[in-house]
Amino acid sequence: MPAWVVPALAALPLWGFLYLGIFGERPVEGEVAVSGAEVYSRNCASCHGATGGGGVGPPLADGASVDVFPDEADHIEWVKTGSQPFRGQPYGAEGTIATGNMPGFEATLSEEEIQAVVAYERESL
Repeated sequence: MPAWVVPALAALPLWGFLYLGIFGERPVEGEVAVSGAEVYSRNCASCHGATGGGGVGPPLADGASVDVFPDEADHIEWVKTGSQPFRGQPYGAEGTIATGNMPGFEATLSEEEIQAVVAYERESL
C-alpha cells in the first residue's frame, strides 16, 4: 500500500466536515429564524395568557384555536385582520360573537411571523 493512502484516509472525515461547511445551507444575511413562541409571547400572551389558557381574550390552548378555525388559512386571516371588522358578528366554526377587541397584526408582524404564531397556537398550546 502506498505511504500516502493512510494519511489520506485519516483526513476523509475532516474533508467531509469542511465540504459540508462550504456547501451547506446558509441563512441569507439579515434573515432570522422566526419563533412562533417568541411572537406569541410578545404579541398574544397579554390577552390570551402565557400558556394560551385565556384571559381578556379567549383561550387558545388544548386545541381551542383549531376548534374555532379548523382551516389554518382562516386562522391566519383572523390574526392579520383582527376582530374589529367583525364586531358584533359571529366568527369561526363555533359562531362566537366578535367583541372587536383583538387588533389586527398585518401591519406590525411579517407574513413569516404570522404563520409562525398561528402554527404555534395550533400545534404547541
